[in-house]
Amino acid sequence: MLFHRADVRAAFLTALLSGLLWLAVMTPLAIPDEEYHYRASWRLAHVLLASLDASPEDEALYFDFTGLRGHYNVRSGYARLYEFLPAGPAGESARAEDVPVRAFPLLYLPQAVGLALARVLRLGFGGAFWMGRGANLLFYAACLAAAVALAPRYRSVLTAAGLLPMALHQAASFSYDGALNGLALFYTGALLRAMTGQGRLGAREYWTLLVGAALLAPAKGGCLPLIALVGLIPAERFASRDDRRRKLLGLAGACVLFLALFLPAAAGRQLGGGLNWEGRANYTAAFALKHPVKTAGIFLRTLRTQGVFWLGCMAGWRLAGLTLALPGALPASALTLLPLAGAGEGPTKKRRAAFLAAAGGMVFLAMCVMLFTWTSANRDTIQGVQGRYFLPAAPYLALAAAPPRRPRRLAAIVTAASMLLNLTAAGCVLRYTLA
Repeated sequence: MLFHRADVRAAFLTALLSGLLWLAVMTPLAIPDEEYHYRASWRLAHVLLASLDASPEDEALYFDFTGLRGHYNVRSGYARLYEFLPAGPAGESARAEDVPVRAFPLLYLPQAVGLALARVLRLGFGGAFWMGRGANLLFYAACLAAAVALAPRYRSVLTAAGLLPMALHQAASFSYDGALNGLALFYTGALLRAMTGQGRLGAREYWTLLVGAALLAPAKGGCLPLIALVGLIPAERFASRDDRRRKLLGLAGACVLFLALFLPAAAGRQLGGGLNWEGRANYTAAFALKHPVKTAGIFLRTLRTQGVFWLGCMAGWRLAGLTLALPGALPASALTLLPLAGAGEGPTKKRRAAFLAAAGGMVFLAMCVMLFTWTSANRDTIQGVQGRYFLPAAPYLALAAAPPRRPRRLAAIVTAASMLLNLTAAGCVLRYTLA
């Protein structure tokens, strides 16, 4: 038990410290779509503060984007990031207009709480970014620690996946992907506990798994193949066949309820039709049904040309909206560490196959969404898919490829190596930005 607690503390503190490092080197708006996420968090902070509109003073203080560039890490952004006290407007203030929240609202709650507190304290622009990003990071680190605490086995895998540079790079930002990836880790910890625990599935175990699945389902519909892995929970963990059926149906019902409550509005905004980013019409479901062979060719061609790139980016190869390239040795090392973290605790062949199939299902669903919402009908590959979308599947990919023999002091090796990877990657970002 003491070793278990040490694992939890190590995961939490390493995630927090490494994440603060990323917060310190990534300039505001550099994380993918961070300006949008900042505005969405601002909107929710309005609700928390019972405020209807931003004042002109707030716009001048918190929406002055002078010296910043979306999706790029820029040297001039460091002055803004460390602007903790209010400063006069520099003449490039943007409007603080509301934006539609295209995601499960819970994913913006940590950032909104931090941003609301910054506004109450009247911190400067940089102070608001530190508070909002920091709250998101704290939530993510807590989810990782909870996942490690829940799992009776595979704790090193959860730690390695949770400390990937790409995951922490997003957790230390306003992006909802930080909270999403945290929820995915929490659910995975609960699932692994249900799958590998001893005795009957207790009420606390079941409700933890149900809550994790119900929150993850509307957070990212592409995670549904991961939720389907509840079917791997051994029958002996249930009191009877009827008990198993009732519990799994109850879990599925909770997921469907949360999907019905939260997903249609978000999906409607994203699938609302119209022209795409190239000013063209996208592929349609009608095309896919009418030309299944051509559609399959598009999928296979995309996987062949982009699959390795996605895998590298999942580990942190390209950051800041793919504009910041790290040395290839860093993601290669992270991808080597992932399966090593599961060494000696490898699941059965059946579970390995199921984990791999679930990860593949995530990739397929992401490709489907981007085919119909982002890809012009004249393209021969799917556009817009990014490796960071597959971070929730990282633990499952690691377990599917885990070697049979376990090195000594594996947990310490994984934590130290993950910290070193993030330190090196953040140093590369700093050198790139200041060059």
